Amino acid sequence: MKNVLLLILVSGMVIACGTQEKASISEAKKDANQNGYTVAKSSNIDLVKKFNELAIQYDTAAISAMYSSRQDTIHDNLTNMTVSENLQSISKLKAANIKISIKNYGALWETINDEASPKGVKNYVIAYILMNLNNGKQNRDIIMNQVCAIKDGKIVEEWDIYDTKAIEEFLK
Repeated sequence: MKNVLLLILVSGMVIACGTQEKASISEAKKDANQNGYTVAKSSNIDLVKKFNELAIQYDTAAISAMYSSRQDTIHDNLTNMTVSENLQSISKLKAANIKISIKNYGALWETINDEASPKGVKNYVIAYILMNLNNGKQNRDIIMNQVCAIKDGKIVEEWDIYDTKAIEEFLK
């Protein structure tokens, strides 16, 4: 009988401690301001890769279709422009016979936030891309950091950061 009581007492303490431990972990996550998670594979990552492939092929019609609106904002370095304005910039590269290739994605992931931004966006694909520019005379590698805000399978906002010097030299 003593053994049964002792077993019940020990079992009760283990269960109570286990419940307390789970509650502590749950509280720790709340205290650490957990606000989402990150994935390495997703349909949104595939969307951004496809988008970049179309961009280096200068397929402006297909690129435009991947945005939710032609009025979406693109933050090209510190310049804000609409999709329409950005497509004009892409056309200048094509007219200058600059061939662009993606050498690799140094890093590529999607962050899914628990709460949506004021624009209703929870999904952001972040890419670090090593690209090559070639105009037949010059060849230059550039690194670009790209962030695409995606909602309902469309890009609604984009941020691109890269060194513009190489592109400016190619456009001279």
